[in-house]
Amino acid sequence: MFSVMPVCNCRSLPVKDDARDDKSIYQCPVYRTEMRGATYIFTAQLKTPAKHPPRKWIIGGVAVLLDVEGISDEVKTEAKK
Repeated sequence: MFSVMPVCNCRSLPVKDDARDDKSIYQCPVYRTEMRGATYIFTAQLKTPAKHPPRKWIIGGVAVLLDVEGISDEVKTEAKK
């Protein structure tokens, strides 16, 4: 199952020592394609709401995929309508 992610503004920040122990941060892997494995790019740190701890996303295997074949084509088609 895929959900199209909206365009987001990303920025890099130095990681503080106390941020490493923050229990509301999900270490989300980012992959270039749905093949995962060798297409790994980096780990995004996503802040999660208290009612959805990072454990939920880990168990669900949640990752950011930058290029899902066919999905971006559907979004372009819907935008033209």
